[in-house]
Amino acid sequence: MKLKYECPECNAEIEGTVDKDNKSQDCKECGKTHLIPYSGKLVKGIVLGDQYEIMEELGEDSYIAFHKSMEREVNLKVIHKSLVGKDDRFDRFMRELKVTASLNHGNILSAYGGGEDNELQYMVTQYKKGRRLSEILADKKTLSEKASIAILLPIANALDYAWREQKIVHRNLKPSNILIGEDKDSMLCDLGLAKPAGEDEMSLTVTGYTMGTPEYMSPEQVKGKTDLDCRSDMYSYGLLLYECLTGAVPFSDDSVMKVMEAQLNEAPVPAQLKKSDISTGMSRLIDKLLEKDRGKRYEKWGELITDLKAVSVGKIPPSLAKSKDGEKSSKNKKSSNLKAPAKKAVKMKKSEAGGMSRADVENIAREMNRDGGMKIVLWLVICILPLGILGYTLNKKRNANAAFAKAQKQYQSAIKDFNDYPTSFDSAIRKFESLKAVIKEKNLGIDQTNMVEEQILKIKIEQAKFNIEVAVKKLVRLRKYKTAINFCNNYGGDYPGETQDYRNALIVLINKKLK
Repeated sequence: MKLKYECPECNAEIEGTVDKDNKSQDCKECGKTHLIPYSGKLVKGIVLGDQYEIMEELGEDSYIAFHKSMEREVNLKVIHKSLVGKDDRFDRFMRELKVTASLNHGNILSAYGGGEDNELQYMVTQYKKGRRLSEILADKKTLSEKASIAILLPIANALDYAWREQKIVHRNLKPSNILIGEDKDSMLCDLGLAKPAGEDEMSLTVTGYTMGTPEYMSPEQVKGKTDLDCRSDMYSYGLLLYECLTGAVPFSDDSVMKVMEAQLNEAPVPAQLKKSDISTGMSRLIDKLLEKDRGKRYEKWGELITDLKAVSVGKIPPSLAKSKDGEKSSKNKKSSNLKAPAKKAVKMKKSEAGGMSRADVENIAREMNRDGGMKIVLWLVICILPLGILGYTLNKKRNANAAFAKAQKQYQSAIKDFNDYPTSFDSAIRKFESLKAVIKEKNLGIDQTNMVEEQILKIKIEQAKFNIEVAVKKLVRLRKYKTAINFCNNYGGDYPGETQDYRNALIVLINKKLK
Protein backbone atom coordinates (compact mmCIF):
# COMPACT_ATOMS: atom_id res chain seq x y z
CA MET A 1 0.00 0.00 0.00
CA LYS A 2 1.38 3.40 -0.97
CA LEU A 3 0.40 6.90 0.04
CA LYS A 4 1.72 10.40 -0.58
CA TYR A 5 2.15 12.88 2.26
CA GLU A 6 4.38 15.70 3.48
CA CYS A 7 7.32 15.14 5.82
CA PRO A 8 6.30 16.50 9.25
CA GLU A 9 9.81 17.95 9.68
CA CYS A 10 10.69 19.59 6.34
CA ASN A 11 7.38 19.40 4.40
CA ALA A 12 9.00 17.50 1.52
CA GLU A 13 6.62 15.29 -0.49
CA ILE A 14 7.10 11.62 0.32
CA GLU A 15 5.63 8.46 -1.16
CA GLY A 16 5.48 5.98 1.70
CA THR A 17 4.95 2.24 1.56
CA VAL A 18 2.84 0.79 4.36
CA ASP A 19 2.73 -2.83 5.44
CA LYS A 20 2.31 -4.64 8.73
CA ASP A 21 6.09 -4.69 9.28
CA ASN A 22 6.83 -1.16 8.12
CA LYS A 23 5.10 1.79 9.75
CA SER A 24 7.93 4.33 9.61
CA GLN A 25 9.80 6.11 6.82
CA ASP A 26 13.04 8.05 6.37
CA CYS A 27 12.77 11.40 4.63
CA LYS A 28 15.25 11.66 1.75
CA GLU A 29 15.43 15.44 2.17
CA CYS A 30 16.03 15.88 5.90
CA GLY A 31 17.00 12.30 6.75
CA LYS A 32 14.72 12.10 9.77
CA THR A 33 12.61 9.05 10.57
CA HIS A 34 8.91 9.50 11.24
CA LEU A 35 5.74 7.45 11.46
CA ILE A 36 3.80 7.09 8.20
CA PRO A 37 0.48 8.91 8.79
CA TYR A 38 -1.76 5.97 7.95
CA SER A 39 -4.71 5.72 10.36
CA GLY A 40 -6.14 2.55 8.87
CA LYS A 41 -8.72 4.43 6.80
CA LEU A 42 -8.45 4.53 3.02
CA VAL A 43 -8.41 8.11 1.78
CA LYS A 44 -7.97 9.74 -1.61
CA GLY A 45 -4.53 9.09 -3.07
CA ILE A 46 -3.77 5.78 -1.35
CA VAL A 47 -2.78 3.05 -3.83
CA LEU A 48 -3.61 -0.62 -3.25
CA GLY A 49 -1.75 -3.39 -5.02
CA ASP A 50 0.40 -0.85 -6.91
CA GLN A 51 -2.54 -0.38 -9.30
CA TYR A 52 -5.69 0.95 -7.65
CA GLU A 53 -5.62 4.58 -6.55
CA ILE A 54 -8.47 5.59 -4.24
CA MET A 55 -10.51 8.43 -5.73
CA GLU A 56 -13.71 8.61 -3.72
CA GLU A 57 -15.56 6.73 -0.99
CA LEU A 58 -18.86 5.25 -2.19
CA GLY A 59 -20.08 3.67 1.02
CA GLU A 60 -18.91 1.49 3.86
CA ASP A 61 -15.75 -0.32 2.67
CA SER A 62 -16.53 0.60 -0.95
CA TYR A 63 -14.60 3.05 -3.13
CA ILE A 64 -14.18 4.40 -6.64
CA ALA A 65 -10.59 3.72 -7.66
CA PHE A 66 -8.51 4.36 -10.77
CA HIS A 67 -6.94 1.26 -12.30
CA LYS A 68 -3.62 2.61 -13.54
CA SER A 69 -2.62 -0.03 -16.09
CA MET A 70 -6.12 -0.27 -17.64
CA GLU A 71 -6.77 3.48 -17.31
CA ARG A 72 -10.33 3.09 -16.12
CA GLU A 73 -12.43 3.67 -13.03
CA VAL A 74 -13.36 0.59 -11.02
CA ASN A 75 -15.30 -0.23 -7.89
CA LEU A 76 -13.10 -1.37 -5.01
CA LYS A 77 -14.46 -3.27 -2.02
CA VAL A 78 -12.19 -3.96 0.93
CA ILE A 79 -12.31 -5.93 4.16
CA HIS A 80 -9.73 -6.35 6.91
CA LYS A 81 -8.29 -9.83 7.30
CA SER A 82 -8.54 -9.51 11.07
CA LEU A 83 -12.21 -10.41 10.65
CA VAL A 84 -11.32 -13.96 9.63
CA GLY A 85 -12.83 -16.31 12.18
CA LYS A 86 -14.52 -13.51 14.16
CA ASP A 87 -17.65 -13.16 12.08
CA ASP A 88 -18.86 -14.16 8.62
CA ARG A 89 -18.31 -10.91 6.75
CA PHE A 90 -14.96 -12.08 5.42
CA ASP A 91 -16.53 -15.33 4.19
CA ARG A 92 -19.35 -13.38 2.53
CA PHE A 93 -16.80 -11.07 0.93
CA MET A 94 -14.83 -13.96 -0.55
CA ARG A 95 -18.06 -15.63 -1.64
CA GLU A 96 -19.16 -12.49 -3.48
CA LEU A 97 -15.83 -12.37 -5.30
CA LYS A 98 -16.12 -16.03 -6.28
CA VAL A 99 -19.78 -15.84 -7.35
CA THR A 100 -19.39 -12.56 -9.26
CA ALA A 101 -16.32 -13.89 -11.08
CA SER A 102 -18.29 -16.95 -12.21
CA LEU A 103 -20.96 -14.84 -13.95
CA ASN A 104 -20.69 -13.03 -17.26
CA HIS A 105 -23.88 -11.18 -18.14
CA GLY A 106 -24.57 -7.69 -19.44
CA ASN A 107 -26.85 -6.88 -16.49
CA ILE A 108 -24.55 -8.13 -13.72
CA LEU A 109 -21.62 -5.98 -12.62
CA SER A 110 -18.46 -7.81 -13.73
CA ALA A 111 -15.66 -8.90 -11.40
CA TYR A 112 -12.17 -7.93 -12.58
CA GLY A 113 -10.12 -9.53 -9.83
CA GLY A 114 -8.92 -9.16 -6.27
CA GLY A 115 -5.88 -9.20 -4.04
CA GLU A 116 -4.39 -8.46 -0.65
CA ASP A 117 -2.42 -5.46 0.56
CA ASN A 118 -1.39 -4.58 4.11
CA GLU A 119 -3.89 -6.96 5.76
CA LEU A 120 -6.68 -5.67 3.49
CA GLN A 121 -8.42 -8.08 1.13
CA TYR A 122 -9.84 -6.23 -1.84
CA MET A 123 -12.19 -7.03 -4.71
CA VAL A 124 -12.23 -5.13 -8.00
CA THR A 125 -15.49 -4.93 -9.93
CA GLN A 126 -16.98 -2.92 -12.77
CA TYR A 127 -17.85 0.67 -11.91
CA LYS A 128 -20.91 2.14 -13.56
CA LYS A 129 -22.21 5.64 -12.97
CA GLY A 130 -25.85 5.75 -12.07
CA ARG A 131 -28.38 5.58 -9.25
CA ARG A 132 -29.72 2.78 -7.11
CA LEU A 133 -33.38 1.92 -7.52
CA SER A 134 -33.84 2.80 -3.84
CA GLU A 135 -32.73 6.38 -4.59
CA ILE A 136 -35.12 6.65 -7.54
CA LEU A 137 -38.06 5.38 -5.46
CA ALA A 138 -37.18 7.79 -2.66
CA ASP A 139 -37.53 10.65 -5.17
CA LYS A 140 -40.46 9.49 -7.28
CA LYS A 141 -42.35 7.29 -4.76
CA THR A 142 -43.96 5.22 -7.53
CA LEU A 143 -43.11 4.25 -11.11
CA SER A 144 -45.37 3.53 -14.05
CA GLU A 145 -45.76 -0.02 -15.31
CA LYS A 146 -43.70 0.86 -18.35
CA ALA A 147 -40.85 2.29 -16.27
CA SER A 148 -40.98 -0.58 -13.75
CA ILE A 149 -40.78 -3.20 -16.48
CA ALA A 150 -37.97 -1.31 -18.24
CA ILE A 151 -35.92 -1.43 -15.04
CA LEU A 152 -36.82 -4.89 -13.75
CA LEU A 153 -37.10 -7.01 -16.92
CA PRO A 154 -33.30 -6.91 -17.46
CA ILE A 155 -32.88 -7.95 -13.81
CA ALA A 156 -35.12 -10.97 -14.45
CA ASN A 157 -32.91 -11.83 -17.42
CA ALA A 158 -29.81 -11.60 -15.21
CA LEU A 159 -31.37 -13.81 -12.53
CA ASP A 160 -32.50 -16.28 -15.18
CA TYR A 161 -28.92 -16.48 -16.47
CA ALA A 162 -27.47 -16.93 -12.96
CA TRP A 163 -29.91 -19.75 -12.23
CA ARG A 164 -29.61 -21.56 -15.57
CA GLU A 165 -25.82 -21.35 -15.79
CA GLN A 166 -24.71 -21.69 -12.17
CA LYS A 167 -27.88 -22.52 -10.18
CA ILE A 168 -27.19 -19.34 -8.18
CA VAL A 169 -29.83 -17.80 -5.91
CA HIS A 170 -29.29 -14.11 -5.10
CA ARG A 171 -31.18 -14.18 -1.76
CA ASN A 172 -31.01 -10.43 -1.16
CA LEU A 173 -32.99 -8.74 -3.93
CA LYS A 174 -34.00 -5.23 -2.91
CA PRO A 175 -34.00 -1.74 -4.48
CA SER A 176 -30.57 -0.82 -3.11
CA ASN A 177 -29.05 -3.82 -4.91
CA ILE A 178 -30.22 -2.67 -8.35
CA LEU A 179 -28.23 0.01 -10.17
CA ILE A 180 -29.69 1.99 -13.07
CA GLY A 181 -26.83 3.38 -15.12
CA GLU A 182 -26.71 6.72 -16.87
CA ASP A 183 -27.19 4.71 -20.07
CA LYS A 184 -30.49 3.37 -18.56
CA ASP A 185 -29.13 -0.18 -18.27
CA SER A 186 -30.19 -2.01 -15.10
CA MET A 187 -27.46 -3.86 -13.23
CA LEU A 188 -27.71 -6.53 -10.55
CA CYS A 189 -25.31 -5.77 -7.69
CA ASP A 190 -24.10 -7.05 -4.35
CA LEU A 191 -23.92 -10.82 -4.50
CA GLY A 192 -22.62 -11.21 -0.94
CA LEU A 193 -25.49 -13.51 0.03
CA ALA A 194 -25.77 -15.30 -3.31
CA LYS A 195 -25.12 -19.03 -3.24
CA PRO A 196 -25.29 -22.04 -5.53
CA ALA A 197 -28.32 -24.21 -4.77
CA GLY A 198 -27.49 -27.15 -2.54
CA GLU A 199 -24.39 -25.59 -1.00
CA ASP A 200 -23.94 -26.22 2.72
CA GLU A 201 -25.95 -23.53 4.47
CA MET A 202 -23.82 -23.69 7.60
CA SER A 203 -21.07 -21.88 5.72
CA LEU A 204 -23.44 -18.97 5.23
CA THR A 205 -24.48 -18.23 8.78
CA VAL A 206 -24.60 -14.44 8.96
CA THR A 207 -23.71 -12.46 12.02
CA GLY A 208 -24.58 -8.78 11.76
CA TYR A 209 -27.82 -9.00 9.83
CA THR A 210 -30.42 -11.53 8.81
CA MET A 211 -30.01 -13.81 5.82
CA GLY A 212 -31.58 -11.28 3.52
CA THR A 213 -33.68 -8.19 4.29
CA PRO A 214 -37.00 -9.01 6.06
CA GLU A 215 -39.17 -6.77 3.85
CA TYR A 216 -37.89 -8.63 0.77
CA MET A 217 -37.49 -12.17 2.13
CA SER A 218 -39.40 -15.16 0.82
CA PRO A 219 -41.34 -17.38 3.24
CA GLU A 220 -38.70 -20.07 2.66
CA GLN A 221 -35.97 -17.71 3.82
CA VAL A 222 -37.95 -16.75 6.91
CA LYS A 223 -38.33 -20.43 7.77
CA GLY A 224 -34.59 -20.90 7.42
CA LYS A 225 -34.92 -23.48 4.65
CA THR A 226 -31.68 -24.68 3.11
CA ASP A 227 -33.11 -25.87 -0.22
CA LEU A 228 -33.73 -22.43 -1.73
CA ASP A 229 -34.10 -22.22 -5.49
CA CYS A 230 -34.98 -19.59 -8.08
CA ARG A 231 -38.56 -19.38 -6.78
CA SER A 232 -37.29 -17.70 -3.62
CA ASP A 233 -35.79 -14.88 -5.70
CA MET A 234 -39.07 -14.72 -7.66
CA TYR A 235 -40.97 -13.92 -4.46
CA SER A 236 -38.52 -11.09 -3.73
CA TYR A 237 -38.84 -9.97 -7.35
CA GLY A 238 -42.62 -9.77 -6.87
CA LEU A 239 -42.06 -7.54 -3.84
CA LEU A 240 -39.86 -5.27 -5.97
CA LEU A 241 -42.59 -4.94 -8.60
CA TYR A 242 -45.17 -4.30 -5.89
CA GLU A 243 -43.07 -1.52 -4.34
CA CYS A 244 -42.24 0.14 -7.66
CA LEU A 245 -45.91 0.27 -8.65
CA THR A 246 -47.63 1.03 -5.32
CA GLY A 247 -44.92 2.98 -3.53
CA ALA A 248 -44.53 0.57 -0.61
CA VAL A 249 -43.73 -3.04 0.19
CA PRO A 250 -46.79 -5.05 1.31
CA PHE A 251 -45.35 -5.78 4.76
CA SER A 252 -43.48 -3.22 6.84
CA ASP A 253 -43.14 -2.72 10.59
CA ASP A 254 -40.63 -1.53 13.17
CA SER A 255 -40.59 -5.09 14.49
CA VAL A 256 -38.49 -7.37 12.30
CA MET A 257 -40.31 -10.38 13.73
CA LYS A 258 -43.71 -8.99 12.72
CA VAL A 259 -42.50 -8.45 9.17
CA MET A 260 -41.19 -12.01 8.94
CA GLU A 261 -44.41 -13.36 10.44
CA ALA A 262 -46.36 -11.45 7.78
CA GLN A 263 -44.18 -12.92 5.02
CA LEU A 264 -45.18 -16.34 6.31
CA ASN A 265 -48.88 -15.86 6.95
CA GLU A 266 -50.44 -12.69 5.52
CA ALA A 267 -51.88 -12.37 2.03
CA PRO A 268 -50.91 -8.98 0.55
CA VAL A 269 -53.64 -6.70 -0.75
CA PRO A 270 -53.62 -7.11 -4.56
CA ALA A 271 -51.55 -4.35 -6.17
CA GLN A 272 -54.47 -3.24 -8.36
CA LEU A 273 -56.58 -2.54 -5.27
CA LYS A 274 -53.79 -0.41 -3.83
CA LYS A 275 -53.44 1.62 -7.04
CA SER A 276 -56.23 1.46 -9.59
CA ASP A 277 -54.11 2.28 -12.67
CA ILE A 278 -52.14 -0.97 -12.32
CA SER A 279 -53.26 -3.36 -15.05
CA THR A 280 -55.09 -6.58 -14.24
CA GLY A 281 -52.37 -8.61 -15.92
CA MET A 282 -49.63 -7.00 -13.82
CA SER A 283 -51.60 -7.35 -10.59
CA ARG A 284 -52.20 -11.05 -11.24
CA LEU A 285 -48.56 -11.61 -12.20
CA ILE A 286 -47.49 -10.09 -8.86
CA ASP A 287 -50.07 -12.23 -7.03
CA LYS A 288 -48.54 -15.34 -8.57
CA LEU A 289 -45.04 -14.29 -7.58
CA LEU A 290 -46.18 -13.64 -4.00
CA GLU A 291 -47.76 -17.03 -3.41
CA LYS A 292 -46.69 -18.37 -0.02
CA ASP A 293 -46.42 -21.86 -1.48
CA ARG A 294 -43.49 -21.73 -3.88
CA GLY A 295 -45.05 -24.55 -5.88
CA LYS A 296 -47.71 -22.06 -7.03
CA ARG A 297 -45.18 -19.56 -8.35
CA TYR A 298 -43.47 -19.75 -11.74
CA GLU A 299 -41.17 -22.74 -12.07
CA LYS A 300 -38.68 -20.99 -14.35
CA TRP A 301 -37.56 -17.43 -14.88
CA GLY A 302 -38.24 -17.88 -18.58
CA GLU A 303 -41.96 -18.36 -17.88
CA LEU A 304 -42.08 -15.17 -15.82
CA ILE A 305 -40.16 -13.22 -18.46
CA THR A 306 -42.59 -14.36 -21.18
CA ASP A 307 -45.59 -13.26 -19.11
CA LEU A 308 -43.96 -9.95 -18.15
CA LYS A 309 -43.36 -9.16 -21.81
CA ALA A 310 -47.00 -9.94 -22.59
CA VAL A 311 -48.18 -7.68 -19.76
CA SER A 312 -45.92 -4.90 -21.09
CA VAL A 313 -48.00 -4.76 -24.29
CA GLY A 314 -51.35 -4.87 -22.50
CA LYS A 315 -52.06 -8.59 -22.75
CA ILE A 316 -53.17 -11.01 -20.05
CA PRO A 317 -51.10 -14.19 -20.55
CA PRO A 318 -52.99 -17.53 -20.58
CA SER A 319 -51.27 -18.56 -17.34
CA LEU A 320 -52.83 -15.55 -15.61
CA ALA A 321 -56.28 -15.76 -17.21
CA LYS A 322 -59.12 -16.57 -14.81
CA SER A 323 -61.17 -19.60 -15.73
CA LYS A 324 -63.53 -19.75 -12.77
CA ASP A 325 -67.28 -19.79 -13.41
CA GLY A 326 -67.80 -16.98 -10.93
CA GLU A 327 -65.95 -14.48 -13.05
CA LYS A 328 -67.61 -15.52 -16.31
CA SER A 329 -71.09 -15.23 -14.87
CA SER A 330 -70.34 -11.92 -13.17
CA LYS A 331 -69.82 -10.29 -16.56
CA ASN A 332 -73.47 -10.93 -17.46
CA LYS A 333 -74.96 -9.40 -14.33
CA LYS A 334 -76.64 -5.98 -14.41
CA SER A 335 -75.59 -3.28 -12.01
CA SER A 336 -79.10 -3.22 -10.45
CA ASN A 337 -78.51 -6.70 -9.11
CA LEU A 338 -75.17 -5.92 -7.46
CA LYS A 339 -76.27 -4.20 -4.27
CA ALA A 340 -77.52 -7.27 -2.42
CA PRO A 341 -74.31 -9.29 -2.82
CA ALA A 342 -72.31 -6.25 -1.76
CA LYS A 343 -74.27 -5.85 1.48
CA LYS A 344 -73.97 -9.55 2.20
CA ALA A 345 -70.20 -9.30 1.75
CA VAL A 346 -69.92 -6.53 4.32
CA LYS A 347 -71.93 -8.49 6.90
CA MET A 348 -69.92 -11.68 6.47
CA LYS A 349 -68.57 -13.44 9.51
CA LYS A 350 -64.87 -14.19 9.67
CA SER A 351 -65.59 -17.87 9.14
CA GLU A 352 -67.50 -17.10 5.95
CA ALA A 353 -64.74 -14.85 4.66
CA GLY A 354 -62.29 -17.67 5.20
CA GLY A 355 -63.99 -19.65 2.47
CA MET A 356 -63.39 -16.97 -0.16
CA SER A 357 -60.56 -17.08 -2.64
CA ARG A 358 -58.60 -14.09 -3.92
CA ALA A 359 -60.48 -14.46 -7.21
CA ASP A 360 -63.81 -14.08 -5.37
CA VAL A 361 -62.61 -10.87 -3.76
CA GLU A 362 -61.36 -9.51 -7.08
CA ASN A 363 -64.75 -10.26 -8.67
CA ILE A 364 -66.64 -8.42 -5.92
CA ALA A 365 -64.17 -5.54 -6.11
CA ARG A 366 -64.65 -5.30 -9.86
CA GLU A 367 -68.45 -5.34 -9.62
CA MET A 368 -68.62 -2.85 -6.75
CA ASN A 369 -66.19 -0.53 -8.47
CA ARG A 370 -68.75 -0.22 -11.24
CA ASP A 371 -71.47 0.35 -8.63
CA GLY A 372 -69.59 2.95 -6.61
CA GLY A 373 -68.85 0.73 -3.62
CA MET A 374 -65.08 0.45 -3.85
CA LYS A 375 -64.41 1.76 -0.35
CA ILE A 376 -66.51 -1.00 1.20
CA VAL A 377 -64.67 -3.67 -0.76
CA LEU A 378 -61.31 -2.25 0.27
CA TRP A 379 -62.48 -2.53 3.87
CA LEU A 380 -63.47 -6.12 3.20
CA VAL A 381 -60.14 -6.97 1.58
CA ILE A 382 -57.96 -5.20 4.13
CA CYS A 383 -59.87 -5.94 7.34
CA ILE A 384 -62.11 -9.01 7.04
CA LEU A 385 -60.61 -11.27 4.39
CA PRO A 386 -57.10 -11.54 5.89
CA LEU A 387 -58.62 -12.55 9.24
CA GLY A 388 -60.64 -15.26 7.58
CA ILE A 389 -57.77 -16.55 5.46
CA LEU A 390 -55.38 -16.55 8.40
CA GLY A 391 -57.83 -17.99 10.92
CA TYR A 392 -57.11 -21.63 10.19
CA THR A 393 -53.35 -21.11 9.85
CA LEU A 394 -53.04 -19.14 13.07
CA ASN A 395 -55.13 -21.62 15.05
CA LYS A 396 -53.03 -24.46 13.72
CA LYS A 397 -49.85 -22.66 14.75
CA ARG A 398 -51.14 -21.19 18.02
CA ASN A 399 -48.47 -22.79 20.18
CA ALA A 400 -45.68 -21.79 17.82
CA ASN A 401 -47.01 -18.23 17.66
CA ALA A 402 -47.22 -18.06 21.46
CA ALA A 403 -43.55 -19.01 21.67
CA PHE A 404 -42.81 -16.52 18.89
CA ALA A 405 -44.61 -13.72 20.76
CA LYS A 406 -42.87 -14.60 24.02
CA ALA A 407 -39.48 -14.55 22.31
CA GLN A 408 -40.29 -11.20 20.71
CA LYS A 409 -41.18 -9.69 24.11
CA GLN A 410 -37.98 -11.10 25.59
CA TYR A 411 -36.01 -9.62 22.67
CA GLN A 412 -37.55 -6.17 23.09
CA SER A 413 -37.06 -6.34 26.86
CA ALA A 414 -33.37 -7.19 26.44
CA ILE A 415 -32.89 -4.26 24.04
CA LYS A 416 -34.68 -1.89 26.44
CA ASP A 417 -32.52 -3.05 29.36
CA PHE A 418 -29.35 -2.45 27.38
CA ASN A 419 -30.56 1.00 26.29
CA ASP A 420 -31.33 1.84 29.93
CA TYR A 421 -27.99 0.48 31.19
CA PRO A 422 -25.64 0.85 28.20
CA THR A 423 -22.49 -0.23 30.02
CA SER A 424 -23.94 -3.43 31.51
CA PHE A 425 -22.36 -5.40 28.68
CA ASP A 426 -21.99 -8.82 30.30
CA SER A 427 -25.54 -8.75 31.66
CA ALA A 428 -26.97 -7.79 28.26
CA ILE A 429 -24.98 -10.51 26.49
CA ARG A 430 -26.27 -13.12 28.96
CA LYS A 431 -29.87 -12.07 28.30
CA PHE A 432 -29.47 -12.33 24.54
CA GLU A 433 -27.64 -15.66 24.83
CA SER A 434 -30.54 -16.94 26.94
CA LEU A 435 -33.00 -15.73 24.30
CA LYS A 436 -30.97 -17.44 21.56
CA ALA A 437 -31.23 -20.71 23.46
CA VAL A 438 -35.03 -20.33 23.67
CA ILE A 439 -35.27 -19.62 19.94
CA LYS A 440 -33.25 -22.74 19.13
CA GLU A 441 -35.22 -24.87 21.61
CA LYS A 442 -38.57 -23.75 20.16
CA ASN A 443 -37.22 -24.05 16.60
CA LEU A 444 -38.30 -20.51 15.69
CA GLY A 445 -35.92 -20.26 12.75
CA ILE A 446 -32.36 -19.36 11.81
CA ASP A 447 -33.23 -15.75 10.97
CA GLN A 448 -34.49 -15.09 14.50
CA THR A 449 -31.27 -16.62 15.79
CA ASN A 450 -29.25 -14.39 13.46
CA MET A 451 -31.16 -11.33 14.64
CA VAL A 452 -30.23 -12.07 18.26
CA GLU A 453 -26.63 -12.77 17.27
CA GLU A 454 -26.61 -9.37 15.58
CA GLN A 455 -27.45 -7.72 18.87
CA ILE A 456 -24.82 -9.76 20.71
CA LEU A 457 -22.19 -8.67 18.18
CA LYS A 458 -23.24 -5.02 18.50
CA ILE A 459 -22.95 -5.19 22.28
CA LYS A 460 -19.51 -6.80 22.10
CA ILE A 461 -18.34 -4.09 19.70
CA GLU A 462 -19.70 -1.39 22.02
CA GLN A 463 -17.89 -3.11 24.89
CA ALA A 464 -14.64 -3.01 22.91
CA LYS A 465 -15.14 0.71 22.18
CA PHE A 466 -15.86 1.37 25.84
CA ASN A 467 -12.67 -0.39 26.92
CA ILE A 468 -10.65 1.55 24.31
CA GLU A 469 -12.08 4.85 25.55
CA VAL A 470 -11.28 3.98 29.18
CA ALA A 471 -7.66 3.20 28.26
CA VAL A 472 -7.29 6.36 26.16
CA LYS A 473 -8.79 8.62 28.84
CA LYS A 474 -6.38 7.19 31.39
CA LEU A 475 -3.40 7.99 29.14
CA VAL A 476 -4.73 11.47 28.34
CA ARG A 477 -5.15 12.25 32.04
CA LEU A 478 -1.46 11.37 32.44
CA ARG A 479 -0.72 13.66 29.44
CA LYS A 480 0.67 10.69 27.52
CA TYR A 481 -0.89 11.91 24.29
CA LYS A 482 1.48 10.22 21.83
CA THR A 483 1.15 6.94 23.73
CA ALA A 484 -2.62 7.27 23.46
CA ILE A 485 -2.37 7.89 19.71
CA ASN A 486 -0.05 4.90 19.28
CA PHE A 487 -2.48 2.78 21.28
CA CYS A 488 -5.31 3.75 18.91
CA ASN A 489 -3.18 3.18 15.80
CA ASN A 490 -1.75 -0.15 16.92
CA TYR A 491 -4.75 -1.50 18.81
CA GLY A 492 -4.60 -5.29 18.98
CA GLY A 493 -7.71 -6.04 21.01
CA ASP A 494 -11.13 -7.34 20.03
CA TYR A 495 -12.85 -6.13 16.84
CA PRO A 496 -10.08 -3.95 15.38
CA GLY A 497 -11.94 -3.51 12.09
CA GLU A 498 -15.25 -2.52 13.69
CA THR A 499 -13.60 -0.05 16.08
CA GLN A 500 -11.32 1.58 13.48
CA ASP A 501 -13.51 4.63 12.84
CA TYR A 502 -14.05 5.09 16.56
CA ARG A 503 -10.30 5.00 17.22
CA ASN A 504 -9.72 7.47 14.39
CA ALA A 505 -12.23 9.82 16.02
CA LEU A 506 -10.39 9.52 19.34
CA ILE A 507 -7.11 10.37 17.58
CA VAL A 508 -8.70 13.55 16.20
CA LEU A 509 -9.79 14.55 19.71
CA ILE A 510 -6.32 13.83 21.12
CA ASN A 511 -4.67 15.94 18.40
CA LYS A 512 -6.99 18.82 19.29
CA LYS A 513 -5.70 18.64 22.85
CA LEU A 514 -2.12 18.72 21.57
CA LYS A 515 -2.88 21.97 19.73
